[in-house]
Amino acid sequence: KHPVKPGLVIDRDGNILGGHKGVPFYTIGQRKGLGIARGYPLYITGIDYRSNQITVGTKDEAYGREFSIREPHFIAGSPKKKVALRVKIRYNHKEAPAHIERSGRCFKVKFLRPQFAITPGQSAVFYGRDKVIGGGIIDKVLN
Repeated sequence: KHPVKPGLVIDRDGNILGGHKGVPFYTIGQRKGLGIARGYPLYITGIDYRSNQITVGTKDEAYGREFSIREPHFIAGSPKKKVALRVKIRYNHKEAPAHIERSGRCFKVKFLRPQFAITPGQSAVFYGRDKVIGGGIIDKVLN
């Protein structure tokens, strides 16, 4: 467990832009409630629990294309080679085409088009045709 304590808000170059009240109060893709003015909207692009820092950037920087999953589960056995499926990365996300392939002990998911706010800790659900065929927990965003 990590104690909830204030920390720094930085940009991708490490410049300090302000402070936050504790990382559990924020989520990837969040725009409101940062209390930082930049002349353009800022979005949370990363949360580092170890350093207690939140990274912010432009909306474009909040998009990602590839991530790894942990705790994968497949209803009819895991795929042995790269497969094309549709993937949903949160409750209100419209599923999007992606490729899934084994990478060592885990699986990598790569969307055909970048998706907004891929968030570690959220569930990824895999669809083939009209059925759920599996899923896992988003572990790391890889790009």
